[in-house]
Amino acid sequence: MFYRKNTQTIIYLCPFMGSTEKLCMTYARADLGLKLMGLDVYGGGGSNAFTVRDPSLKPTLWLGKFWIAYTQSTFNGGAFTPGKTFGLASSTDLLNWTWVADIDVSSAVGAGTYYTWQPCWLLDDNDDTPRVCFVSSVPNSGQLPGADDSQTYETHCLGSDPTQWSTPVPMANLLGAFIPQNWWRDSVTGKYNAEGFGASPWKSDAMLGPYSQVSVPGWTTLGAGTDGFSVSPEGEGNLLAFQNVNSSPGDILPFSRSLDSGATWSVVTPLGGTNFQHYIANPSLRLMRDPSTLAAVKGILGLA
Repeated sequence: MFYRKNTQTIIYLCPFMGSTEKLCMTYARADLGLKLMGLDVYGGGGSNAFTVRDPSLKPTLWLGKFWIAYTQSTFNGGAFTPGKTFGLASSTDLLNWTWVADIDVSSAVGAGTYYTWQPCWLLDDNDDTPRVCFVSSVPNSGQLPGADDSQTYETHCLGSDPTQWSTPVPMANLLGAFIPQNWWRDSVTGKYNAEGFGASPWKSDAMLGPYSQVSVPGWTTLGAGTDGFSVSPEGEGNLLAFQNVNSSPGDILPFSRSLDSGATWSVVTPLGGTNFQHYIANPSLRLMRDPSTLAAVKGILGLA
């Protein structure tokens, strides 16, 4: 298995976008493997009540609830719909979700047509302020962000009102095809880590950068149609990287681990057997480390 130590209290939550563009929830524990919680548990709200792409789960409870941020652009007729918002939803049980707000980022990107992709919560044990980074890009022939048409931004909640967020500011060096999949602060080194498309970690001494790339895991082609990557901190310099392969419903999930903060990586290995009758798109693995959040998750799952 891919888990750090054989410890039952280590629990990961892994939201993903299924083939119907709705939120699906799974969890993992060292002695149980990857388990399904629910398929299509949330389909969006606000300006787009039909799409939940790239769901990112906040790793700690806030205001007594779990939170996800997600992309609202719909893939329709072979193209994504543009927009200048990302979605925000909350839940008390991880299965019943309520739309909270469309977070408007137009104050940063300005006029014109833009896409808003992959909002990602900051994982920081020392910061109670909810922070999100996201990427904004102009349209191009490939729809996805390209080398010269995108920028990653940071925005944070203003106080305890989840509908009020700061004017987004650019994060230095996170340009081009960098799409944030995870963002965390290393509690040991104090460095900020941003992980982008291709599941490679980037580091910085400051939250807003500049960031520089550390390494790239040795991904191998285990199928067709890759869509989404995730690097997640496990503590003590350990990192866990995932890449999903949309070859068939019930995807293969190739993974690789690093025990030295991303300097070197293990051989990429497929984690199979999920078979959820869905494409597992953009899995966003979150290790539950905060004691109160972990206790709440264990209560919901009925785990000791």
